[in-house]
Amino acid sequence: KDVGYRQGMHELCGLVYFAIEASLSSPDEVEAVCYFLSRWLINALLPLYDPRQADPTQKYRMGSPAPKTKPVFACETIFDSLKASDP
Repeated sequence: KDVGYRQGMHELCGLVYFAIEASLSSPDEVEAVCYFLSRWLINALLPLYDPRQADPTQKYRMGSPAPKTKPVFACETIFDSLKASDP
């Protein structure tokens, strides 16, 4: 199932790159391994990024913002808690 690019996917790739960069010798090898590991990780986490899996209580109308995915909702909840704790 194709959900396209979603905010936050590139951060996952960055973490994979950071984790493997020091252990591999050539830039081409790092790029190839990073691509395949990132692809596997994103596919494993795809349900979290699928807007069709978003909260069904959210109303969506044409022209309004897309329903929030679980990672976006979790981040907003954390940010709201931080704002309340440290205005």
